[in-house]
Amino acid sequence: MTRPHGLAGALNAAFEVPKARKVTIKDSSYARLRYPWDGAAVEIRIYGKPKGGSSIVADNKDLPEAGLVEKRRMLWRAAFESLQGHLSR
Repeated sequence: MTRPHGLAGALNAAFEVPKARKVTIKDSSYARLRYPWDGAAVEIRIYGKPKGGSSIVADNKDLPEAGLVEKRRMLWRAAFESLQGHLSR
């Protein structure tokens, strides 16, 4: 099995068998996805807002090196900015 590369590869791998992850939906205003990425855990949370819209938060837990915190932050920022651009068209 090849190791996923980067944010997109890790997210795609989260949905592949045999250890496919699932999106947990608590109610109409909260959803969560947890999956591994290079030895660390990623948790994405989506919160619905009362007047429509939503906010998305990504946490990286147990990163093996402190230097990865800012690198991952930059990757997530770019991914969320791209997503915002697609959704606001």
